[in-house]
Amino acid sequence: MPRGSRKQLPLPLSAVHNSELFSNHWLANRLPLEPEWTELKETAREVLKGLLELWKRQCSRVEYYGSEQGLEQAFIQPVLQILGWKLIYQTHLRGRKPDYALFISDKDLDSSLAAGRLSPDFWKYPALLADAKTWNASLDKPTVVGQQREYPPEQIEWYLNNSQLDYAILTNGKTWRLIPRQHGPGQPRFQTYLECDLGKLLDEGLRQPATLFDLWPGCDEFLRFFLLFSPAAFARRLERTSLIERARNGSSEYRLGVGERLKQRVFDALDLCIEGFLSYHGNKLAPEKDKENCRLQSLILLYRLLFVLFAEDRKLLPYRADRAYTCLGSA
Repeated sequence: MPRGSRKQLPLPLSAVHNSELFSNHWLANRLPLEPEWTELKETAREVLKGLLELWKRQCSRVEYYGSEQGLEQAFIQPVLQILGWKLIYQTHLRGRKPDYALFISDKDLDSSLAAGRLSPDFWKYPALLADAKTWNASLDKPTVVGQQREYPPEQIEWYLNNSQLDYAILTNGKTWRLIPRQHGPGQPRFQTYLECDLGKLLDEGLRQPATLFDLWPGCDEFLRFFLLFSPAAFARRLERTSLIERARNGSSEYRLGVGERLKQRVFDALDLCIEGFLSYHGNKLAPEKDKENCRLQSLILLYRLLFVLFAEDRKLLPYRADRAYTCLGSA
């Protein structure tokens, strides 16, 4: 390696990625305090065992099935069933065909069947719908189906609006996204979802002995995937609201609180910057004459810092992905 050069080592990235749907603070700190985290840990262990057995059989095949139907039958449908969903395949919705209606119970599934597949009442009973793509299909780029171009997020949005279900799953088998119908303030269209790289998570799981589930570094990540992509997130109990409702409400409350605290901190930071410019003797500034200029320059500094932080949060800069950049920013 030439002198002065430095190998850049990427930091490990999480298999579960939150894109505006929840607050990261709620996912990291509040979800582990919810009762489902401990109540369903043993269930999650069994689900992981089932998914790993499926992945052992299918990991070398998934990208070669070619058609959506082949991948769905071999991998996507079994994943949904192992997670605990009751499903109806190839549904109908105003002339279009979402791949799956997902049900929490057999009773709900039977109610939809009794209503009739072509009836609008069919969609009163699923907890959510799901749509599948081929393994290598991008979930963010249009694909050509027959004579039409389909943009997967727009397609899911149409399904949600016309079924009036609150959530949908969009997947290509490897990547799984939980997508809401309704968006809160600041939640951008097509960019609000919770995503899991299931292939990466299961690859990591195969390298970990099943008996050491609680010691596996990916244990918490898998629990988040299981709790928010399975019926556990949508089931209602008499003594508490559904986990998905608590997640959305708790995240909204946290964002509001952060917004108020951030506003006050910006004012505090502005005062500190102004005082810093004025008190540094090398600047040779006088409060009476230069205070307004100091305020202007302080605002420029703060806006630039906020721009960098925003770019890092949106992954436009390699914070936590590039060791050299991350260490420099933390210095």
